Amino acid sequence: MLRNIGPVIRLIVLILYPLALPLARILVIRMSPEYLRRMDYLLQVSNIDVPYEIYLSASLIYVLIGMSISGPLIPKLGSTAFLLAVMPLYLLIHPRIVQSLRIKDIEENLPDALRQMVEELRAGLSIFETIRNVAESDYGELSREFRIVVRDMDTGKTFEEAILDMAERVNSELLTRAVRLTVRISMSGGALADVLEAVENDIREVRRIELERKAITTMPCLALALGGLISGLPVGVSIGAVIGVAMMERMGPTYAMLPMYLQAKDPLASYPLVLGLLSGMAIGIIRYGNMKRGLVFGLPLGAAAAGVYLAIVSVMPSFLAAGGM
Repeated sequence: MLRNIGPVIRLIVLILYPLALPLARILVIRMSPEYLRRMDYLLQVSNIDVPYEIYLSASLIYVLIGMSISGPLIPKLGSTAFLLAVMPLYLLIHPRIVQSLRIKDIEENLPDALRQMVEELRAGLSIFETIRNVAESDYGELSREFRIVVRDMDTGKTFEEAILDMAERVNSELLTRAVRLTVRISMSGGALADVLEAVENDIREVRRIELERKAITTMPCLALALGGLISGLPVGVSIGAVIGVAMMERMGPTYAMLPMYLQAKDPLASYPLVLGLLSGMAIGIIRYGNMKRGLVFGLPLGAAAAGVYLAIVSVMPSFLAAGGM
């Protein structure tokens, strides 16, 4: 699904290529070659054939453009203008979403692929033949990576060098653990089939523990997600009710302060936005032990929470005014 929108995102990024190029030259100096190579590969598998420094620069420019355009339009368009500021943020998190989905697919297929390799090695096939068979099998993103391993070994790399490069490309903790165990035990002289079987058992145990952790943390994460989503509800109901009462009152102190309430209505959307972001980061800590991974949840939660707030503030005054007539 995400690969299908890759060409569209590429076109959106290339529109700002002339503006993004100077900023990209600054960013590329501050990023390590290994990180750039990994992110370039991630964009490539997402069907976005653009250097990562250009992609990042264009995304940042789109965010700035969205914020500068939406600011003056918020008093007139409300939540619609707010979306102009939020939507470009997706460009920044799209590679991370692709990466997390790829890692999940690879880690799910890894134990079965290792089992196939163990059985074929014990049947007398060479390591190169077993890797080629896995590359030609239906293991999703893992088969894609093994095709690259086959290509690397065709060009002269050893088995250990090729799989270490694969671990660096994918950047999965579970795959890296498996590769390091394989290389360490293999270089110490162990039979490769026995090595891979031990690694397979280790991975299955790790995945079992991860599934247990996910089962335990599902309810707290759902509670955090729900809390972040409705964080704007109390404020939205309160400010909406005040505006509605002022509209009903027509005269009096509340009505006299109506312009102030209206001016504060849209800026207050930052409150649920921040709470949504914090809820997402808390989910990342509880679920993965990593606050940064929570940004994948935090940005959509923050945008949705701000949208809930703005929707309530827009609807409630009219609802109260209609009920008071």
